[in-house]
Amino acid sequence: MITPHRITRKRLLVLAGLSIVILLGLSWQLGWFQREPSHNGRTVTEWLDSLALYTKVTQPNGDIVMVYRSTDEMVADPAFQALQAIGSRAVPVLIKRIAEPADYPDGMSRSGRWMTRLQWTWYRLRGPKATRPVSAGWPRIQIDRKTAAAFMLVALGTNGHGGFPRLMETYAAAPRFTSVYGAKLAGAPVGFAPSASMRFAWYACPQLREEIVAGVMSGLQHTNAMCQSMAVDCTAEIPELRHIFVEARQGAK
Repeated sequence: MITPHRITRKRLLVLAGLSIVILLGLSWQLGWFQREPSHNGRTVTEWLDSLALYTKVTQPNGDIVMVYRSTDEMVADPAFQALQAIGSRAVPVLIKRIAEPADYPDGMSRSGRWMTRLQWTWYRLRGPKATRPVSAGWPRIQIDRKTAAAFMLVALGTNGHGGFPRLMETYAAAPRFTSVYGAKLAGAPVGFAPSASMRFAWYACPQLREEIVAGVMSGLQHTNAMCQSMAVDCTAEIPELRHIFVEARQGAK
């Protein structure tokens, strides 16, 4: 015969177990166990990956053209609103995403990743006479993520611990032409074009335009050659500074 005391104890254990399950579920939903700041249950990186800055349109000849979204569409995007709400807490994550080396190609299996890493390790061990393995380019998802992260870093402004100077420093310090599996890649040095991110920030955040211009002008005088080059490229997206870009292109010919 089960005593009332034992029944009460079992009920307490069941209630305690249910409470723990509910607490764990709530904690996961709110992002308490995640290292990144979150908003509405999604991390900074997850919001970056859902931030659509352009759409891909296939031309009749098969070419794919990037069509920028309108300013109103960008500002109204839930991802943009969420990242703005996270604010300065997102900055360390944005910097990390911008500076990350190239990842494995999209959709590559775990075994494929191991094989790729082994091929490049063997290539480095054998020396310069070894046959160089075929290297993939920057994954499309990572290019989009870096572009979005750079855009948001500028969009947060210096008051949000971001801004153009922060982007410029991050870009200059990031590993260039580097992958996580040891390959040296061609293409964009850090995997994306900062001028594209600048274009989005210029139109989406008109209240920051004076700050952006000041940051770019400061970059043109920077002692770091990569910072100078980035600042020159970004002048192409700022109407009142576009003549600097044109003059730089003409001087390079």
